[in-house]
Amino acid sequence: MMAALQVFEELDVLEDAAGERVRLPRRIVKDRLDLFLTLTEEEFTSRFRISKQSARALLADLHLPEAADARGCPVPPHLQLLITLRWMATGDLHQTIGDCLDVSQQFVSSCSSRTVRAIAALYQRYVKFPGRHELGSIKTNFEAISGFPGVIGAIDCTHIPILSPGGQQAETYRSRKGFFSLNVQAVCGPDLTFYNIICRWPGSVHASRIFANSSLFAQLQAGDYNGHLLGDSAYPLRPFLMTPVGNPSRPNEGRYNLAHAKTRNVIERAFGVWKRRFRCLAIPMRTSLDTTMATICSAAVLHNIAMADRNEDMEDYDNDIINEEERLIENAQNRHAGQRKRANMINNVVFSNE
Repeated sequence: MMAALQVFEELDVLEDAAGERVRLPRRIVKDRLDLFLTLTEEEFTSRFRISKQSARALLADLHLPEAADARGCPVPPHLQLLITLRWMATGDLHQTIGDCLDVSQQFVSSCSSRTVRAIAALYQRYVKFPGRHELGSIKTNFEAISGFPGVIGAIDCTHIPILSPGGQQAETYRSRKGFFSLNVQAVCGPDLTFYNIICRWPGSVHASRIFANSSLFAQLQAGDYNGHLLGDSAYPLRPFLMTPVGNPSRPNEGRYNLAHAKTRNVIERAFGVWKRRFRCLAIPMRTSLDTTMATICSAAVLHNIAMADRNEDMEDYDNDIINEEERLIENAQNRHAGQRKRANMINNVVFSNE
């Protein structure tokens, strides 16, 4: 033992010209699992989809406890976060992620489930509608796209594939395209950031039902936001939700439809960027429904964080609330008001189709 220590000590010293022994500074080898140190900023963002600075800030908010994997090795909080981000970014099997980061498959599963819930808990901080003082600039940015005035957001649904959840209600999750999914509704702004996400509805549920049973619908109907959303023909026409004209017969209607489509395209682009950024959303998720919903919410949070990085360099469905007769009367009144507003825009607004 003493001989071994003497050998290591001799490696750290040299003799100078006068025969004096000079101790050299000990070389420090970086921990290969501390990817904050071993990866460049570009490499880090490419692998984990957010910057190092944002990852550190997020880590401070999550307060993840130190945990141990099945092999008894302690796994620090920063590595738990990176394991989860890597799984979300690639959609790889947990065993593959574990082999790459030197932890067990079981730990990747438990770690990612725990971490996505912690990130999803930050939803209200990162995914929210702009304040009243910000809506003016939002409308200006939307209008700059193709001259469509008064827009405060674009709305649409996208299907997130899942494995069959099993049970008697499993078929309700089968979408019209034949695969099992969650039908996720989102509202985004002109910069592709998400303002609202609803991710609890089965794939067979229509977009209009999701919207009608959302708190956003109630807020818009109450006049909490001065402006309107843009939605496709799957949504009902309302004073606060402009939809395309079906079978346009006049030039003004055609120009309205074209401006509507160009402006609403931001939500299609946002979904594309979102699913490319987090590949786990584009392939059938093998997690439980609760974990899948938490993953979708956390992906929305991380998407908005990533968009900020880039810029810097089932509410319950209750049929008893309003009886069917009252609902029909209310829908007819809203539809007529929406038709009047849309007709006024078609006749009086000059849309830019350049």
